[in-house]
Amino acid sequence: MIVDNKNVLVLGVGLTGISVLNFLKSKTNKIYVYDDLPYSDIVKKLKNAGIYDVVILDSKSEFINNMDIIITSPGFPPYHEVIMKAKSSLIPIISDIELAYHYKKSSNIYGITGTNGKTTSTVLLTEILKKDGFKVEALGNIGTPTIERLTNCSFDDNFVIELSSFQLEYTNDFRPKAALILNITEDHLNWHGSMDSYIAAKLKIFANQKEDDLLVLNYDDEVLRNINVNSRPKLMYFSVNNTLDKGIFIKDGKIVFKTEDIEEEIIDVQKIKLPGKHNLENICGVLSICKYLGVSNDSIDSVLSTFRGVAHRIEFVATKNDVEYYNDSKGTNVDSSIKAIEALKGPIILIAGGYDKNADYTRLIEALKDKCKALIVLGQTKEKIKDAAYNNDFLNVYLAKDMREAVDIATSLSSPNDQVLLSPACASWDMYKNYEERGDHFKKIVNDIME
Repeated sequence: MIVDNKNVLVLGVGLTGISVLNFLKSKTNKIYVYDDLPYSDIVKKLKNAGIYDVVILDSKSEFINNMDIIITSPGFPPYHEVIMKAKSSLIPIISDIELAYHYKKSSNIYGITGTNGKTTSTVLLTEILKKDGFKVEALGNIGTPTIERLTNCSFDDNFVIELSSFQLEYTNDFRPKAALILNITEDHLNWHGSMDSYIAAKLKIFANQKEDDLLVLNYDDEVLRNINVNSRPKLMYFSVNNTLDKGIFIKDGKIVFKTEDIEEEIIDVQKIKLPGKHNLENICGVLSICKYLGVSNDSIDSVLSTFRGVAHRIEFVATKNDVEYYNDSKGTNVDSSIKAIEALKGPIILIAGGYDKNADYTRLIEALKDKCKALIVLGQTKEKIKDAAYNNDFLNVYLAKDMREAVDIATSLSSPNDQVLLSPACASWDMYKNYEERGDHFKKIVNDIME
């Protein structure tokens, strides 16, 4: 098959790379590894993972020309030296998702992508399917690495996979039985190079779908409403703003499913525990797949009546002196943070800033004007966000050197009924390994204050 008896180069020794290396042990003639880390750090990571029989390359190695295929991790953008050299040498490049698909033992794959809402939607769909009796597991950026489970499962197992634009960029044959695109807004332009390239990567989720497959799109998203979908997959739209001829939408306070033959109420919106309009969009997208799979409304009702979300996404942390603290560390782009601001009642003291992905923060400042009494910024983008605030007449801005100082400032500024919200609108990589580490640090600091 795709890597059997081939010389394979794996880019990256993080979680993705290690999972790929473990899979490749019995599949190839020789395995090569490259990472931008120092050589000693690469050796240590491989040793800790129990991986020894590999060749570690440097980026200028002529061995690259001897590779049959390259499997890349998200940390390697298209302009990376090794990627560019591979492309110029016409060496095929794939992601771990593509590799896993070629060796899958189950075709019951439901893929979810979008700029925002992927994790919440992936977890929610998994929980609803479990409630309805499906043997199902969430994979991708959450849970077990995809390559470990798709290649080691039963024929009737079901998998809900959260898919990033990085992973989809290097897919060729990947085909989910159902694909959901929640939304597409500006993000990761430093990685993809342009909005057009970012959109193109997202749309690859349905490139290989057939007549019996399902594609679910957000009708309220202008990009998705206007894309040219081929006639192969079944297309279903969802909307929270419009009444649709067919699909999932809101009517008289109920989520409704409508086809050519039926119109049924699924659940009263008032019973849903997830806060915010953006989560209502996520729910409608998930329910589109549920109806395609024949899930009962009782199972849907049972989960939505109790499900309160996932960690690091508008996660309530604690209350002190009538001030609420919320962790939205997964707000890694402007649109995601805007949705967090909209979901809370306010007044809000916002903590933002982090790794610079070349975003424009003007819309963030416009969104916080009516609900935020103060903005605290930290990280690589703090001056950039401060300048955007000043240029848009929001002057109550404070600069913090780190998360602890940011929380201390927020606490000192707070009054009863205020809400302190960490929603960075940026990635975490300037100060933390990932958004989880950032969110956990914020929660630890808040809990220290509580004590």
